[in-house]
Amino acid sequence: MGAAALTGATVSFDLQKMLHRKGEFETARLDDFAFRARARTMRLLATAIERSPEDLVALIATMDDDAILGRLADDGGSSVATRIRRSHPGKIGVKYLLIAVSMGLLSGTAQAAERDYCPERPGIGTPACTIAPGRISLETGLVDWTREDDSSTRSDTILIGDTLVRIGLTDTIEAQLGWTPFGHARTRDKNSAAIDRANRVGDVLLGFKANVHNPDGSGFSVAVHPFVTLPVGRGPVGAGDWGAGLVVPVTYDLSDALNLELSPELDAAVDQDGNGRHLAFSGTMGLGVAITPAVTGTVEFQALRDDDPSGATTQALAGLSLGWMANDALQLDIGGAIGLNHASPDSEIYLGISRRF
Repeated sequence: MGAAALTGATVSFDLQKMLHRKGEFETARLDDFAFRARARTMRLLATAIERSPEDLVALIATMDDDAILGRLADDGGSSVATRIRRSHPGKIGVKYLLIAVSMGLLSGTAQAAERDYCPERPGIGTPACTIAPGRISLETGLVDWTREDDSSTRSDTILIGDTLVRIGLTDTIEAQLGWTPFGHARTRDKNSAAIDRANRVGDVLLGFKANVHNPDGSGFSVAVHPFVTLPVGRGPVGAGDWGAGLVVPVTYDLSDALNLELSPELDAAVDQDGNGRHLAFSGTMGLGVAITPAVTGTVEFQALRDDDPSGATTQALAGLSLGWMANDALQLDIGGAIGLNHASPDSEIYLGISRRF
């Protein structure tokens, strides 16, 4: 009886030991599988962002995947890493990375195609982001009404179809073509009640924008944007002569919901009489707020100095605009601006649409 009990205890003990060893084996096998999956994913990721696979794989021994992406983004070496973290906040995990890499979202062509759409509309300032290569952005002001009112005259200018076409040439450079197909200007003399009306086309803008840091506009982004205007139209809608300018837009993400925008600009502006050019310069500061994932509001202030030979002026404007991303390639916008001093236009209201192709 005692021997049987002893034998039963021994069998029980051996079974427990066997199950324990099997558990250790399975745990080790799963850990090895997870490590190999992470290593394979990091090698694919390294190839996609042109980093050393060995260096990236070495990081998995001491860092989780979210920390590795954070390091890549903080080092400024990968806007891809920044985009993944934005689109999937919280812990990333090897499964999400592996799916993204396997679908080709991190390859050069797919990366450009998947870049978030960044229209220049709405607002007074200029964003630093550029359109991805092979993409085209068509941005149109459906209607834009500006009113200027002083002691002797009131002027109303309505622009219809003011359009900017942006074409992605490389990962960091885009070409721009702009034109106003129709403008109506009405001026009323308050003393004589005489009214002058003019229907004109506007001038053509040719330019390009070259981003020098983070072309998708994430984090800290900087670009240079030279342009020229060609005198296709006539006054009061067209300028009457050629002009040129340079904008250096800068944006910085203060948080996931706040974006700071700066747009200093230097112009060879056309003289008021339509013959010759003079110096004009301005500075625009804005704060963009992500109200919802699809709606962004922007508050802006601009100061502009115009040294026209007929009389130098300094304008000050404040603007407010809203942009709604109906989908990842279509934005509708509305906005306005008011003059903060006597030299500025009294008010402006506009409505527009932007579409990426």
